Amino acid sequence: MNFSPFGVTLPWLIVAMVLGLLALLVMLLSRKTRGLDVDTDAVQTIQMTDAPGQIARQDWMSSPAVNRVFDAIEAVGGEIRFVGGSVRDAVLKLVIHDIDLATTLQPEVAMEALVSAGLKVIPTGLKHGTITCIADGEKLEITTLRQDVETDGRHATVVFTDDWKTDASRRDFTMNALSMTREGIIYDYFNGLRDLAERNVIFIGDPNKRIEEDYLRILRFFRFTGRYGRIPPATAALAACRKAVAHLDDISGERIQNEMFRLLQQTSPGTIIDLMAAEKILSYLLPASPKLGMLNSLIWLETRAMGENRVALDPVRRLAALLFRDSEGAASVADRWRLSNARRDQLLDLCEPDLTLAPDMGEAAMLAGIHKLGAERFRDHLLMAWANDIDQSETKGGRNVEWRRLFEAAEAASPPEFPLMGADVLDAGVPAGPAVGRILAEMEAYWLKEACRPTRADLLERLPVVIASQS
Repeated sequence: MNFSPFGVTLPWLIVAMVLGLLALLVMLLSRKTRGLDVDTDAVQTIQMTDAPGQIARQDWMSSPAVNRVFDAIEAVGGEIRFVGGSVRDAVLKLVIHDIDLATTLQPEVAMEALVSAGLKVIPTGLKHGTITCIADGEKLEITTLRQDVETDGRHATVVFTDDWKTDASRRDFTMNALSMTREGIIYDYFNGLRDLAERNVIFIGDPNKRIEEDYLRILRFFRFTGRYGRIPPATAALAACRKAVAHLDDISGERIQNEMFRLLQQTSPGTIIDLMAAEKILSYLLPASPKLGMLNSLIWLETRAMGENRVALDPVRRLAALLFRDSEGAASVADRWRLSNARRDQLLDLCEPDLTLAPDMGEAAMLAGIHKLGAERFRDHLLMAWANDIDQSETKGGRNVEWRRLFEAAEAASPPEFPLMGADVLDAGVPAGPAVGRILAEMEAYWLKEACRPTRADLLERLPVVIASQS
């Protein structure tokens, strides 16, 4: 027998080494980062041709609605596939929210085929080849394969084609250029599966040309890097974003708002926002000196300190953290991003609070704040004050225990409605006029000072005293 210096036979040593290498390979292939798990086991590699892999069928891929649409298109000789985000997220085994489909049929032909199959069709964007089919109560968007013939940095002029690779080539990133049959066969023309597995957000072709086609892709690059990519991202892509950043001024406020809010609503966008600031992208979107530290403190509170799913991830609240105590800057952003009136009011209110919050505030002050702002807005202000305290304090969170206690008390609180009305003051003999409002306000202030404990009977008993003091 052959013995090694370590006291084991050489064949067993070789077996152990092979097993170790296999374990390392499995670990690398199944690595998880930021909650993303590329389903490398499910993607059965065939060969690097038009169809490099296949995933196991998921329920949504063969729902009654999907089958009816596929059957209708294929019945007249058309080809139809899932495209874009639904394919990417299916590979990652993420929840599928929107199902986008593409077909080789011209829009009018596709509409006729679907209607003949008893399905309702809405011509939502015939000029761009898009129709919406309603099947079994489910809305499915179907777009004819396209080729860009002219772009201006915002919109594209297209012609229809029946070439899948040509259509895929007009998309922004390789991971978004995947298409898939309902059997799960994936068509990957630009190595999107590889880039997805390696967490590389890669533009298709020349990043400069891709961005020139639609300058919003600058923001999409950072959003997708935050969601699916790794840091640092591709150098060439970053350089292209920096080069074209001034053209963000040409993009409508609504599109910027939509893209930035989707970025800010990611679980932990702080690292990407920091990167955008370092790459001089953020300065084209926000006033000078955004509060990056406060945003990161707020994100930590929302996600880690308070526990998962306890606090809703609100993009307006996070934007307010970046603009805290800058009401002029907040108003400018609200105008540029075309915020709705409700979102504008929320942003300005959170940026310049007129309520002073501290972790040692008493129950009466807390209930008064909730009564004034409402429970949800009060908690927003509390999170903002807490994040600012962490960001500004030398101890960086030295009062977290007290802040948490206040937050939990606010969550549990349910202050009653103020028991008196103007009619009660009138019934007490006060003539209609400004005095009614003043007396009612004084009674409410007393009620809040007493932590909302006085009952209606208590207040009615006190009312004559207040009336007499104002006469």
